[in-house]
Amino acid sequence: MTAYSKQQNKPITITPDGAVVKYSQGAKDTYVRWLGPDVLAIAGKKDSQLNKADTLAGTSGGIAGDSSLHGLGSVNTGATLWGVAVKNALLPTGGSISGGYGSANFAGGAIALDVHVATDSAKTAADNAKQGQQQLDALKGQAMFAALVKTAKVSSAGNDIVVTAQVPEKAIMQLIPMITGMAGGH
Repeated sequence: MTAYSKQQNKPITITPDGAVVKYSQGAKDTYVRWLGPDVLAIAGKKDSQLNKADTLAGTSGGIAGDSSLHGLGSVNTGATLWGVAVKNALLPTGGSISGGYGSANFAGGAIALDVHVATDSAKTAADNAKQGQQQLDALKGQAMFAALVKTAKVSSAGNDIVVTAQVPEKAIMQLIPMITGMAGGH
């Protein structure tokens, strides 16, 4: 990370602050707190969410009982990769989100994705799921993305927008040259 930042002429400063480590690059700060040997919390502000890390690292009852961390009790923590986000934001289509959770399981040459985004209402979730599915359907006609989105589905469940997909690992590997090209070959 440090070598890449020097290469990009954007140095990163790393500052330990108790249980939290602050990573700064220019005016942007990111705060990280390890909750366990393979679990960390990341925030753009050193705020109450990082301070809840003790609750998160505690019993599963503490995790599931924290209503501000939507989905933490539902996310598949046995997956290869999983995450929970707390993010309050307005949607351009109307309504708002308060966070979400998701997981990715790698098995049999495919990646199974399951992502949930919490919205302010069932109507917001349904409207945005419909729009999201239309956008995915449009991508299915583009050769570059067809294999990636072939099984992708956007739906709603209560106040959640739900995205699921079985993505062939080969399809993701084919995108790497394009992604590295957009990043300047680094």
